[in-house]
Amino acid sequence: MKPGKYNDNDPYQFRMYRELSEKERKQLGEKIKRLDIQCDTLIDNRMKLLKALKLIYRKHVCDDQNVSWGEVSQCLLDTLCEVMGDKAYQEWSESERRRYETNAEVKP
Repeated sequence: MKPGKYNDNDPYQFRMYRELSEKERKQLGEKIKRLDIQCDTLIDNRMKLLKALKLIYRKHVCDDQNVSWGEVSQCLLDTLCEVMGDKAYQEWSESERRRYETNAEVKP
C-alpha cells in the first residue's frame, strides 16, 4: 500500500480527514488552532527563558560588570511573571516567603 493511501481492512488506521463529519472537521480545526497557539506560546517562553539564563550566566559565572544585580533581579521577575503568569507567580512567591520565614525561625 502506498503511503497516504487509506486501507479499509486496517482497523488501527485513523480515518482520513475527508471521512470526518462537518462537526468533526470543525472541532479538529479548532483543536489545531489551539495547539498552534500553545506551540507559539512555548516557543516565546523558551526565548524569554533563554534570554534570562544568558543574562544570569553572564553575571553569575562570568562576573560581567556590565550587568548589575538589579538588572538580573528585574529580568528574573519579569521572566517568571511572563512565563508563569502573574497569579501563579504571586502564589509561588508567597509560598517561598512563608517557607523562608519558617526556616529562618527554626535557626538559632
